[in-house]
Amino acid sequence: MTDSREPSYYEIALTNRQVMTVFVILLVCVVAAFFSGVWVGRSETAQPPIEVGETPPVEGEAPEETLGELNFFTDEAEAVEPGPPAPAPRSQPPAEPPAAPADPSPGAVPAVEPAAGAIVVQVFSSNDREQAERVVNRLRSAGFAALLSPVEVRDRTMYRVRIGPFQERREAEQVAERVRRDFRLDTWITSG
Repeated sequence: MTDSREPSYYEIALTNRQVMTVFVILLVCVVAAFFSGVWVGRSETAQPPIEVGETPPVEGEAPEETLGELNFFTDEAEAVEPGPPAPAPRSQPPAEPPAAPADPSPGAVPAVEPAAGAIVVQVFSSNDREQAERVVNRLRSAGFAALLSPVEVRDRTMYRVRIGPFQERREAEQVAERVRRDFRLDTWITSG
């Protein structure tokens, strides 16, 4: 007599042909998923991203010129970002506030340092002054109190883009989050 409470075991035996068939099916699925990702990625990069508050372009219209990619920590010898031609140098430097650097470039944003210990949000740093000025102008046009803050690092000038100063860290955190979300810039809160 057999005990009905005894567990029964089942064995699944696959032939070599069945194992190879399952392997080939899985391989085809993985390759198809990869190529569909490449296809979707190419179609996504074919259209420029739409900024917050911007209306989508209508078919047949020429797309508006957008800012190029912002490269952090690039050497001067690397390729230069395409953009509008630089304005011709003026014979006399424009009148600047006393806190500005001694030799401003044409169309430069005045650099005003916050008081020592003031809370600021840093959003960008580069040795390319024009690129930093574009970021400052873009932030200012959105209503932020952006400023250009040059600093000497290893015998070269780095241009930091900062927003502030703020009285409370909570204010700085809210602004940093908004800049991260709306402008896709890395932000960190620091003291001026």
